[in-house]
Amino acid sequence: MIEDNWFACSLTGGGVCRGDAIDIDTNTPGLRIRYNSFARYTLPQFATRTNCCDFVPQTDAVVERNIFMAIPAYSGCPTGVTFRENALSPRNDGNAPRTCGTGDFLSGDPMYVNPSNGADLDYRLQAGSPAAGYGSRIGAPAPPPTTTAPTTTTAPTTTAVTTTAPTTTAPPPPACQPACEPTCDQQIASLGDQLAAANAARDQAVAALAAANAKLAQIHALSGP
Repeated sequence: MIEDNWFACSLTGGGVCRGDAIDIDTNTPGLRIRYNSFARYTLPQFATRTNCCDFVPQTDAVVERNIFMAIPAYSGCPTGVTFRENALSPRNDGNAPRTCGTGDFLSGDPMYVNPSNGADLDYRLQAGSPAAGYGSRIGAPAPPPTTTAPTTTTAPTTTAVTTTAPTTTAPPPPACQPACEPTCDQQIASLGDQLAAANAARDQAVAALAAANAKLAQIHALSGP
């Protein structure tokens, strides 16, 4: 269950906004993504196997009453995912948007109080927002109930950044690239960054172990045979 969050924009190693605020990389049976508000020009990204349109099939996944960027028309909709009653914000890459489920609609700008991607973001909706009643319920009345009972499940690994409503003044958000859909190169770069971090952590652990062994040897030498 991924519910009632504000998801800021995920960043590349160069600090550029990515389109995938969260990634669902494997089949996650019974996954529920609901009542979440995503940064402008981002969306929950379901993994593909070989290209932009060959989605990894999901089992009984439901995406409902969120606010996120519309899926591009050329890509089709993820297999095994039920979309319903989502408010879809515009795309910024020139691709036509599409809806994927009953009640999904193109809302336009959701009018967040502070659409920043920084620590001072505030994704509550301003008065007059076309997405009123959708997205996160943080700081807002709960939306009406849906007809499908939620199923508790283990959430997939994500790259999301969540935060609570801040009170400081927002800096300008980072500029988004013309196309925010993640490319293979971006995914490879992200995996490379993760591998480099893991190797660095391993080297630190090896160094700490060597230092501990040296200290132990000194203690044995001082204590005698």
